[in-house]
Amino acid sequence: MTGVSKAMLGQIERGDSNPTISILWKIVNGLRISFTSLIEEDPVKVTHFRFEQLEPFVEEEGRYRAFPLIPFDQQKRFEIYTVEMEPNCDHISEAHNEGIEEYILMMQGSWTSRSSSRLTR
Repeated sequence: MTGVSKAMLGQIERGDSNPTISILWKIVNGLRISFTSLIEEDPVKVTHFRFEQLEPFVEEEGRYRAFPLIPFDQQKRFEIYTVEMEPNCDHISEAHNEGIEEYILMMQGSWTSRSSSRLTR
C-alpha cells in the first residue's frame, strides 16, 4: 500500500530507523492519513480535576455559582456544569440557540421553573 518495504516499516516501528520525509510521505499517502497525524500527540483521554480548584461563574450576589466541569469543546459539541444555588435564589438566564438541549439533574433540594429560562430554588 505504501511502497515502503516491510523491513523498513518494522525498523521505523521499533525505533531502529529514522525515516526521511519522503519515506513518511509514502507511508501517509499509502495509508491515506495526514502527515501531521504522525507527529501530533494523542489527545488526552482522561482529565483529572479537583472540584475545589474550579473557579465558578458567580451571579445573584454569590448565591448562584456555576462550575465548568467540562468546558465546551467544538468536536464534542457539549459542556457540563454543576450549579449551586442558595435557598430562595432566583436566576434568570438567556434562552439557548435553536436546537440546543439542556438537561438538569437535581442532586439535592427542590426548584421550580417559572418559564423556560427562569430557575428558582
